Amino acid sequence: MDCIDFSVDFFLIRFQEREDLLRVLNGGPSFVGPYYLTIRQWEPAFDLDKATFTTTAIWARSPRLPIEYYDVKILERIGKLLGKPLQLDAHTAHQTRGQFARICVQVDLDESLVPFVRIGKHIQKVLYEGPVALCFSYGCVGHKENSCPLKSSQAPAVMEEDSPNCTKPANMDVRDDTVIEEC
Repeated sequence: MDCIDFSVDFFLIRFQEREDLLRVLNGGPSFVGPYYLTIRQWEPAFDLDKATFTTTAIWARSPRLPIEYYDVKILERIGKLLGKPLQLDAHTAHQTRGQFARICVQVDLDESLVPFVRIGKHIQKVLYEGPVALCFSYGCVGHKENSCPLKSSQAPAVMEEDSPNCTKPANMDVRDDTVIEEC
C-alpha cells in the first residue's frame, strides 16, 4: 500500500491487492482517532479545488438525556433519525457520563439537521459538534451557515431551539412502551 499526500485533507492510497481496496471501500466507517475519514474511489480528472461532499460524519449530543434511554437500541434508533449511525462514544456506550449521550452519525449535507426527537413523551434536544467550517445549508466546506455567501437574502425558516414542534413524525417502536420520532 502506498500513501500519497495531495494537499491538506486529501490523500491517494494505492493498494497492491484488489481485495484490500474492496475491504476499505465497503468495510467502513473508518476513523483515525476521533476523526471520520471520507473514503471514495478515485475518479478520473479529479480536481481537488472542485471536490464536494454530500455527506459527512458529525457527533450528535443529547444533553440531559434521561438515564433510562441510555440503551443501545434506543440510541441506535435516535441515530437513524439523525442520519446513518456510525458509533457511540465510549462514555455513552458504558453509561459513565450522565450529562449527555453522544453518537456519531453520517449526515446528508443536502438535508437539514434534526434539532429534536421525541422519545415516548419526552422531547429531546439534539446538539451537533462538527468541523469548524462546515455549512449545513449548502454542504460546503470552508464556511459556516451563519456566514454563507450562497444564502439568499430570504433565508429559509429555521426551527427555534426551544420550539419542540414536530413536523415530520416517523414512529419507531424500540420497546413496547417507547416510541421515538423525529421532531
